Amino acid sequence: MATIRLDCVAIAAILLAVAVAERVQQPQRPNIVFLFADDLGYGDLGCYGHPTSDTPNIDKLASEGMKFLDFYTSSPVCSPSRAGLLTGRYQTRSGIYPGVFEPASTQGLPHNETTIANQLKSIGYNTAIVGKWHLGVGNVSQYLPTNFGFDQYTGIPYSHDMPDPADCFARGPTMENLPCFPGTPPDPMKTTTPFNMSQGTQTHSFHGLALPAVEPMQTLSATHPHQCRLACEQLQGCLIGEFTSRAHQCRLLNRSAPFQPDSDALLLFPSLKAYQTVAQMSHLTSNNEVSIPLYHYKGSNVSILQQPANLSTLDELYLDTALDFIDANAQNSTPFFLYFAFQHTHHPDYASTAFFNTTYRGMMGDSLNALDWSVGQVMAKLKALGIDDNTMVFFSSDNGPSLMRLERGGDAGPLRCGKGTTWEGGQRVPAIIRWPQRVQPGVSRDITSTLDMFPTISNILNISIPTDRYYDGIDMSPILFLQQTGTRSAFYYWPENVAAPTDLHAVRWHEWKMHLKTEGSHAPSNYFVPSCAAKLQVHDPPLLFNLYHDPGEHVPLDSTDPKFGFIIQKLHSLVEEHLASPGLFGTAQIGPSNPAYQPCCKPTCSQQHPKAMDTCCRTD
Repeated sequence: MATIRLDCVAIAAILLAVAVAERVQQPQRPNIVFLFADDLGYGDLGCYGHPTSDTPNIDKLASEGMKFLDFYTSSPVCSPSRAGLLTGRYQTRSGIYPGVFEPASTQGLPHNETTIANQLKSIGYNTAIVGKWHLGVGNVSQYLPTNFGFDQYTGIPYSHDMPDPADCFARGPTMENLPCFPGTPPDPMKTTTPFNMSQGTQTHSFHGLALPAVEPMQTLSATHPHQCRLACEQLQGCLIGEFTSRAHQCRLLNRSAPFQPDSDALLLFPSLKAYQTVAQMSHLTSNNEVSIPLYHYKGSNVSILQQPANLSTLDELYLDTALDFIDANAQNSTPFFLYFAFQHTHHPDYASTAFFNTTYRGMMGDSLNALDWSVGQVMAKLKALGIDDNTMVFFSSDNGPSLMRLERGGDAGPLRCGKGTTWEGGQRVPAIIRWPQRVQPGVSRDITSTLDMFPTISNILNISIPTDRYYDGIDMSPILFLQQTGTRSAFYYWPENVAAPTDLHAVRWHEWKMHLKTEGSHAPSNYFVPSCAAKLQVHDPPLLFNLYHDPGEHVPLDSTDPKFGFIIQKLHSLVEEHLASPGLFGTAQIGPSNPAYQPCCKPTCSQQHPKAMDTCCRTD
């Protein structure tokens, strides 16, 4: 009997040892942190070669993690690229097209889409987003992040130029310092102000401000509304630009000046993100666009903390919220997912007094420096809590740099063009993954994408992926954990204003990229690379580039040369395969708008003051 009892004890000890060994081999579930910049170009960081960018914290992140050289966003503009990141599916499938969501948009990301937050929440993670959402709001906040797997949300629900924050950047009646940059003189290079004002005795109201009257302005040649908007923005006192597509002209006018627009004319406010037809502008020309809101949304409780949001204190508020979330979960030993979506470095550049005039790159550099500081603070917190080794940190950008903003709009480095285009500079972005416990530092030249984060994280944590839909992401585990070649060989480039399958612009297979169509965007007509502002062009035969030899797409190869026959055939077959994939186009969610849907800190404004929401929807 004693022998049997001893054997039982021995067996129990062996089983315990095996259990302990398995626990050692299978570490705790990792915390996951996404650090997502806005309009940050491939060449903007020190670790990607920029000579004057001050980004020591991001550079350190790259040296301690894996840096990706061929990493792509799913779209060259904000809303669709963020949909691709969170769902692992091209934006066409979820209907996040054409363009981007606006404050008055009536729709958002469809509720049947599954996000990374949904996946992680299903296995007990606490989830939070801090910063820019840009996937819809809705008339009753039904498209905000807490409807898509996030436990809490603090941030601006879209870009902080919707509209440009006039309260932050405009000077007061005595032309004193800019409110968002206290202690600093007005910037003579126009890098901090969305528009400039001149002295004058007559004034009129614009977004609640008293602005000086201006003389009638000039007529310019223009082929695209962006050129009109940019010209007006750079001209002192210009408040309205009228673009006439038939005449290819842009008339820069005083807002009160009389005019008779052609039927296809477009009005442009420098402080508005989008241009709209005259008929659609009626609610905006009556000063009816609300200022940017800052939301705080936790569980079922929603509130707008500030309207307009104060950009001069926004970095600190965002960071404090993120660090508090990390602290709370670390103390409870609860795995967490933090999606920190920065407003930086989207136009208009901003920075608190701690960063103003601190870099060689002007306001773009100051904005980038503020972003880098926040990254450093997050990493320091993870380290102080002793959880950085088992935290997967992913850093990237939503799309390329905004060339429309010239020297203050970012840098694509050696790549061609930028935001809004399917040239490499529009969608190829910096990307870093750091996870000391699992990922060895290094450099990857594999084709990878934001689309791949969804399946990678799901597979790491053994979370089942929905089988009722098609996924475009590919698990990056071989690259991250085994130092093997990735399994993605192809990538597809959908343009900003996609509407149909025939709008696919380009495809990449290994080093070969084929352009079926090209179109410029977000660049002035005199930009030094004309194609970055060019009209839509269909290429037959297609343009062909070897991106290993020519990453800047400067030297198109002869796609009709027989020696490239197999490559062209393969690229065309990939296009056919992609277009034939199930569910490639969902119902378009972007387009319908209603001024009453604009976020407002006072819910009664849309009923009681429908024509004065801009002045009613304020927390001050």
